[in-house]
Amino acid sequence: VRLATRGHSPVYPGRPCSMYNHATRQWIGLVHPDLGIGGAERLIVDIALELARNDRVMLYTAHHDTKHCFKETLLEGERVHWIQERGNFIPTSIFGFCHVLCSNLRSAWASLRMLFELGSPKTVIIDQAIMPVLIFRLFSKAQVIFYCHFPDKLLTRRSSILRRLYRLPFDALEGLAMKSAHHVLVNSKFTAAAYAAAFHGWTRRPPALLYPSVRLNKCKTSARDFDSIRAGSFFLSINRFERKKRLHIAIHAFKSLRVQLSSRETEAPYLILGGGYDARMQENVKYYVELQRLAHSLGVANETLFLPSLREGTKIRLLQSCIALLYTPINEHFGITPLEAMAAGRPVISCDSGGPCETVLSGKTGLLVAKTPQVRTGYHVPLTIFSIVS
Repeated sequence: VRLATRGHSPVYPGRPCSMYNHATRQWIGLVHPDLGIGGAERLIVDIALELARNDRVMLYTAHHDTKHCFKETLLEGERVHWIQERGNFIPTSIFGFCHVLCSNLRSAWASLRMLFELGSPKTVIIDQAIMPVLIFRLFSKAQVIFYCHFPDKLLTRRSSILRRLYRLPFDALEGLAMKSAHHVLVNSKFTAAAYAAAFHGWTRRPPALLYPSVRLNKCKTSARDFDSIRAGSFFLSINRFERKKRLHIAIHAFKSLRVQLSSRETEAPYLILGGGYDARMQENVKYYVELQRLAHSLGVANETLFLPSLREGTKIRLLQSCIALLYTPINEHFGITPLEAMAAGRPVISCDSGGPCETVLSGKTGLLVAKTPQVRTGYHVPLTIFSIVS
């Protein structure tokens, strides 16, 4: 197989490169648009690591920032060779528009480069972008598996005729891609129902349900991350800094709790807001500033700690030490963080919609509350969480 990867053969997770005869051995490919530190990225990296136990694996992505990624994707500070970045020269948007178009073009380029450099894999696993599905069906003999986190056509706003016209070809391509893939997997029953509604005109083949898993390895964390915060003294919220994650609800609820515990100031907890933060994304930057201003306006800035772009070891330590995890999104497609919190033995307070309804046992491993709570009354649950913890 002709390789064009910086003059050397690719290295696969857990195996020395010399163990492989690249001309005869089959391999598995993965294509992901942007390999950051979100839940989808965690899943893709875990899939690659598990498959590498028995197969050769290569992961192609349009963007991988060595300063904003999972530690498993690095070796001595450099990108591991089984991850190849192709297509980063294509912009992520055009003057703030056309994100879907640009994302698919970037992923399509990464897919074409994989085929050109390594030939056809025996199986390729794709998520988030639809163009790679069609490319591998047209130009390879690979078995195509698409992991659907949620139908993209259901995530977009269609507030104008122009937006609706812009989405028409992508909706059609997404339906064609779902029909063309050999296998489609979904992350929850909630997503499976959305998939059936979105693509009933394209395919009646039901997707297979494959829940994401978690791995909480013991990590050593620097004590300086927790100089002023003791274990069991804070609530934790971990999410990307996006408005749809509704992190402002956690701040409002925390303010309400502090007011109710004002007579017991020494017992009042802290709030830590951490998670994915990408300076390239304007929404991340703007919403992060909005949340800081909100904390100041509510008078809880000194009791609220912001930790953008959490390191894996820090995240695990926080999950193990918090009172409970506050999970605020509505209709979350799956939600990997509640699973991580429960694996660490901590309860979860979440909205009673979407994926968390399939993972959180209300009253046993956490609480599910109304998905459209009132700030003052709907989030009384932090006061009762102490009984669950004890």
